[in-house]
Amino acid sequence: MWVDNRPPSGVDNGTGGGLAICISACNDDKMASETSAFGAGTKTLNGAMTFILCRALKQKPDITYGALLNTIQQVNEDRCLQSGICRKIFRHKVRQEPMLSSSEKFDVNTKKFIL
Repeated sequence: MWVDNRPPSGVDNGTGGGLAICISACNDDKMASETSAFGAGTKTLNGAMTFILCRALKQKPDITYGALLNTIQQVNEDRCLQSGICRKIFRHKVRQEPMLSSSEKFDVNTKKFIL
């Protein structure tokens, strides 16, 4: 659902004509978790949502924003939570939910994700 977060003062903090899109692991008031669980034997920390996003894009490179968010959520629920990986990562305290923000409203079900 689109939420217009422009300030009541009407001050334009826009992009000067371009479309800015942000996919984040969680709401601004939450903290995204990092883990070494996906590092294949390394101690390097990676974002859990970033790992799942990259995996989803490899499986479906021609995807819309809506389908991408649904895929991330589905992987998060089906594979991650059932396998126990995310439960270990988040220690039962946090359940990250991906967020999509943009500088203007658009149809997430028709606009293709382009990197």
